[in-house]
Amino acid sequence: WVKSAFLQTDVLKLSESDMEIRVENMSVAAELIQDLSSMRAYYSELFSLNNQLLGEYTKRATNHHALLDALKDVNGMIQLAARLRHGQPKSAVILACRKAIKANNIHALFYIVKTGREESS
Repeated sequence: WVKSAFLQTDVLKLSESDMEIRVENMSVAAELIQDLSSMRAYYSELFSLNNQLLGEYTKRATNHHALLDALKDVNGMIQLAARLRHGQPKSAVILACRKAIKANNIHALFYIVKTGREESS
């Protein structure tokens, strides 16, 4: 889920930067042109692009907050699993969970939380 959230964020950033370039071009074109009716059309399109840009930013911000909430939940689960142990096993659980998350291995993460040790291959 985390990986897909990061991919979605990248796509939204690209879309946002593309729209920013279009907004910049439209504002320059609107200022340079002397025809008032064409300038109105450019500013109308600029307004529309700006609203789209705000919508994309809102999507990206929502996606980011959802990702943070999910990561907080995962971290809380790991802390709970670690608090059930003491000393070296506690540290081992935390390290193993971090390793499983880094490898994007959800099955191993659940196994570590449940048993307190990594799966034997």
